[in-house]
Amino acid sequence: MVKVKIERYNNQIEGVGYTGGKVIFVPKTKVGDIVDVSVTEDKTKYARGKVTSPNTNVDCPYFYECGGCYLRHFSYDESVKLKYNNLKQLFLKDNLYTGDIKVNKSSNYFNYRNKISLKIQNKKIGFYEEKTNSIVEIDECLIARDIINDFLKVIKEFKINNGTIVIRCNYNDELLIIINTDDEIKYKFDKLKENFKIAGVVLNNKAILNDDFIIDKLDNKLFKISYNSFFQVNNLGANKIIDIIKNNLDKDDDILDLYCGVGSIGLAASDKVKSVLGIEIVPNAIKNALFNAKMNNISNANFILGDVSKSLDKIKNDFNAIIVDPPRAGLDQNTINFILNSDAKKIIYVSCNPITLVRDLKIIKDKYNIKSVDMIDMFSYSYHIETVCVLDRGN
Repeated sequence: MVKVKIERYNNQIEGVGYTGGKVIFVPKTKVGDIVDVSVTEDKTKYARGKVTSPNTNVDCPYFYECGGCYLRHFSYDESVKLKYNNLKQLFLKDNLYTGDIKVNKSSNYFNYRNKISLKIQNKKIGFYEEKTNSIVEIDECLIARDIINDFLKVIKEFKINNGTIVIRCNYNDELLIIINTDDEIKYKFDKLKENFKIAGVVLNNKAILNDDFIIDKLDNKLFKISYNSFFQVNNLGANKIIDIIKNNLDKDDDILDLYCGVGSIGLAASDKVKSVLGIEIVPNAIKNALFNAKMNNISNANFILGDVSKSLDKIKNDFNAIIVDPPRAGLDQNTINFILNSDAKKIIYVSCNPITLVRDLKIIKDKYNIKSVDMIDMFSYSYHIETVCVLDRGN
């Protein structure tokens, strides 16, 4: 046990102090706090610790154990300001971008998630404890949609000893339940229909009740989402991203949509542009995207299956706008080279990781100027954000 004064924050908004002549990171603290800390990790150059006398005013009873929301000890406005400051500093470094960053706060920072992933170990059901594989059992999640919290009450009836369960819901409060386990389950899933609208139950990658997909809505368009396809967990935040993108597109734009998923961005933008071509590596997501185009009567969008990095050599260089929404790892070198060698007049980069975003922009800025940066608070009370950067061709 050591006593630590919190002097600043790192880029994950963890408290940073000093003990024994080295830095110590203490999550879920505030600058100015003097706290008793249990050291959980002791390295040569740094240590990590856990507060032993937590703030009892936090509204979530699992906050100091759960590895989910990191920032519930701040007010919502404080948490957004801290995220903004982190993002601003990243862009100011090396004078990458000195203009205004527009902050898009969440209009609903409780019960916004349309998907949660639960772990089951020795019949315990919950989330992982921060930076461990220990289970924090939960009865409710304050950022999950109400219908998901209602469903949490019946999971124990499945009598699963070990495994995972993912719960997804849509605009109509329908549920898609995805279970992976080696246990034999004797529960009669038809019973769920008595109290819930069930889009489907998928057990070990096979639908055992209804379908293996769910239909959700963004930008007044419908999207089929297979059980293993990516879709934004916050519909309101996703609509904000789409609005920003559409406001920066023109009717003559031919769009190349990289990492397109089920086509949510490209299809939403299709009524503003001339054409859309999306590329995605997940087979079910591409099947979804093609289906979604037909379902929404969209004829100017097409989608192909492939690893973005390996597929670009086959793409004709006749796009004047490129949208990228990569995973947290950001863009690989081949994709960056493709962008730099393209004739695209604008690039719209959607990122869930500011660090890899800034890394990539430092290279892309040799040919493109950063026109605008938007921060979207998609994941309230976590340190995560979405960022939309619009770039246009330099001289």
